[in-house]
Amino acid sequence: MFRHLSKLTLKYSTNTNHYPMNLITIESWLKEMQIGLDALLDDQIMEAEDIFTSNLAEKSPFHAFGYALLIYTKAMLSMDRNTIDQAIQCVMDVQITLKRAIMKKGKSGASTGPCIHTSYSAPIDLPSCHAKRPSQDAIELQFELLDANCILMSATLQFLKDNWFDHLKAAYELRKAYKIYERLFETATGVSIAKYETKKKRILSFHDLQDYDNDISLLDETIEHGAYFGIGLFHVIFSLLPNKVAKILNTLGFHASRSTAILFLERSYNGQTMYSSLSAFVLLTYYTHISVYISPQLNQSFALEDAQLMLERMKECYPQGQIWCILEGKLKKLQGHLDISIMLFKRAKTPATPIHRIETAQDYFRNGSITEFNQFKLFRTYELGWSYIFTGNYFEASETFFCLESMCNWSRVFYHYISTCCMIADERYDKAELENRELNYGLKYL
Repeated sequence: MFRHLSKLTLKYSTNTNHYPMNLITIESWLKEMQIGLDALLDDQIMEAEDIFTSNLAEKSPFHAFGYALLIYTKAMLSMDRNTIDQAIQCVMDVQITLKRAIMKKGKSGASTGPCIHTSYSAPIDLPSCHAKRPSQDAIELQFELLDANCILMSATLQFLKDNWFDHLKAAYELRKAYKIYERLFETATGVSIAKYETKKKRILSFHDLQDYDNDISLLDETIEHGAYFGIGLFHVIFSLLPNKVAKILNTLGFHASRSTAILFLERSYNGQTMYSSLSAFVLLTYYTHISVYISPQLNQSFALEDAQLMLERMKECYPQGQIWCILEGKLKKLQGHLDISIMLFKRAKTPATPIHRIETAQDYFRNGSITEFNQFKLFRTYELGWSYIFTGNYFEASETFFCLESMCNWSRVFYHYISTCCMIADERYDKAELENRELNYGLKYL
């Protein structure tokens, strides 16, 4: 597997010198990467992989990044050690490719694209000194944005390792990635994050943010909205950390805010770049899993109706994407439509359409759907079990949590305990007593 990955990276790296660095080529690469990402979000994993890896000799760092993102997604969904190591190596190789591309462009000494000036979404009442700000070359900024994404992916993968040194390294990389996003944002908008946030907080609702300008070019919009996405994602992550960790971050000058996270992710969502769908995924995940239980008042600018509209748009764009089916089930459960929620969780058990594999050894071992990954199965089963409890169907709930216990290697005692409680609620006292004895026996050997 690693030999295949090395060959793949070599093809990306060694052909960097043949790239014609011009705006038309970069835009075509961006569009192809978007097609691959759309296939990934629509639960067409093999199609996405084919897009990112076909005709390697003629492809770009953007396709290399797309492939790294695909391997990263597989690593997060499988939590397999080998896949995690493969993803780390793949991201590192993409960073090497990007550095070579930047060095080659720097040696040319000629500008390959226009500078980015005032953002189309920057507040119009800013001082005149911020009206324009010289920026780096647009193509180089694209490479820097991809590099920041790679650093972010690498850092999150390092946190999965059981090594404190890797954790310290990951924390440093997170800070480095945030600084890149911050610099890209200031270059694209001509203002600091604090000033932009102050002006934009005058907006009262999610709908007021929908002021997309059709005149902005794809390159400019990708840089700007990529910075929105990165900054918003960082604020989501750091705002959910424990208070002690948050105080340490405050002393280092980083003040995380969930309202700021929503502000920037909404701005990114309203664009027409690859970051629009990614921002929608983060916002819907945040709304259905976190914000309702932590700080419901934060949803004043992102209400239930806004989440529904966003989800409907994603379902239209990705009708086969089972991750959106899970998020819809979560949203229906929050609304109290438990029967619909259960139906959606059951539907997400299998792919929306049958997977057609070519009868080859290579195709046989390829993942064709998100439903094949263990973490997705665990999450779907967990949500289904709680939905059964909320409807009072304790028999199905106990069976579901027993199934969940057999599927995972952690929290097994907790799932066994929940199943036993469901048996008691279902008045199956004899079986509950036997399960309780088994539970007590298991606790003695923890």
